[in-house]
Amino acid sequence: MERNIIYLWICAFAVVHGNQETSPQPFISDKIPSLIKMNNDFAFHLYKRLVEMPEYQSKNIFFSPFSVSMALSELSLGAGGETKEQLLSGIGHNSSVFTTEEMHQMFHSLLEEIDQRTGVDIDVGTALYASDKLKLLPEFLKEIKEFYHSDGFTVDFTVKETLDKINTYVKEKTHGKIVQAVDDLEFDTLMFLLTYIYFKGKCDMPFDPSSTHQSRFHVDAETTVPVQMMHQYKSLKVYYDVELTSKVLCLDYNDSFSMFLAVPDIGRSGKTIKDLEMAISYFTLWLSTKAVAFSLPLLSLTFPALLLLSRKL
Repeated sequence: MERNIIYLWICAFAVVHGNQETSPQPFISDKIPSLIKMNNDFAFHLYKRLVEMPEYQSKNIFFSPFSVSMALSELSLGAGGETKEQLLSGIGHNSSVFTTEEMHQMFHSLLEEIDQRTGVDIDVGTALYASDKLKLLPEFLKEIKEFYHSDGFTVDFTVKETLDKINTYVKEKTHGKIVQAVDDLEFDTLMFLLTYIYFKGKCDMPFDPSSTHQSRFHVDAETTVPVQMMHQYKSLKVYYDVELTSKVLCLDYNDSFSMFLAVPDIGRSGKTIKDLEMAISYFTLWLSTKAVAFSLPLLSLTFPALLLLSRKL
């Protein structure tokens, strides 16, 4: 079964299935696969950069490439000249494929489609906080609201109340999961853009708690840690990538989103997760349903809202 996917998260992959009844305008709908490809290429390029950074060595990485590309695209609405060119180049925009106007419309369509997902709780959006010393063009505020559902606020960054307002906003949008997104702001901050994602859903084939037992998780060839390991034997969607010698497992969430788990086939190739990280890229999955036995650590992932700051030079 072939599937087009857009990555909202890396490490825990959330996937938008394009089979809902509602659809955007025809000419925009035809080009959305191109936007999805742009976002996926950006996701893997950014992921590879992150895993190469010294501060992230031997650490878990959990981020939302969709949020990053969406935020940079949103910022480009208020930029011009070289700044705008760099923002668009950074997310991989190609004007020969679609115009910037079409790009903004497609991001809007994706956000609308995500909002209409049923069976799961999901909230995706952005908010812009601008200094009361900064005069933003009304057209910019109108467009970020129209295309990106972004709330806009005028604030004084020199007072603590602004910090409290930002944290309260994030807490509300993430249903109390993130209570403090930011603990400090520079006094000369002119603009603050944040993005957030809240997701809560049940797997179509939940794990049986009675089949969860303590086991050893191999962090690398030399390190293991004790974890609660969930076990399951069921007919699930699987894929084997010959080029990457890696196994891929798909877990559905109410037929609206999916989580993809990828692991190198160490027995056949001797390759490690690091090899997979450096080689992985966007590819089309041909999933087949098979009876498989697998184990998965019981885990909890949380992360603060993405924060982008623009300061006075």
